[in-house]
Amino acid sequence: MDKIEIIGSVYHKTSLDIVPSVLFEMPQLELLRIDDTHLAHLPSEIARLPQLNNLRLANNRLKDLPESLGQLSKLQILSLFNNRIAQLPESLGQLTELRELWLFANQLQELPASIGDLSQLERLHLSSNQLQALPPELGKLSNLKELSLSGNPIRHFPESLSCLQSLRFLDVRRNSYLDHRQRFWLQKQLPNCSIQF
Repeated sequence: MDKIEIIGSVYHKTSLDIVPSVLFEMPQLELLRIDDTHLAHLPSEIARLPQLNNLRLANNRLKDLPESLGQLSKLQILSLFNNRIAQLPESLGQLTELRELWLFANQLQELPASIGDLSQLERLHLSSNQLQALPPELGKLSNLKELSLSGNPIRHFPESLSCLQSLRFLDVRRNSYLDHRQRFWLQKQLPNCSIQF
């Protein structure tokens, strides 16, 4: 078996609040999806799933992530939207095969500098968090095509964003701090990108 999906309902969440330990005895598991539950903790044993390339834990109650997450070297998709995550582990940067990172609707206030090490990342969705700044290392994401930052109180965009020459879509809507000068700067630095203000 290479795929496990445990899905509740948006209207009636499954009462599951821990990851069943039997799952960590399945080293060939490639996809783990636990959506719409009461899951509040991801144990460090997640590293015992070395073949995992798709981890989906959306619409839960997660507040943090273990450092061992960085050991999932084959991970390509990490979906953690609509949780309560306030901080990401520095080990996130070790996920060098990651293509998609879905973190919208959490409680993130900052991003680790190691996010710039996600060299294969193509989609980064961070809307509806509490980000006030972005690390300059974000500019190292040379393969990034989509960046969603809407609904964050970002006060300043790093100059390194101009390095994102593969970027084709940028969403910065619902940001009350975005002034005319910053809009002009973004358009000038990212001429091949469709920007939603």
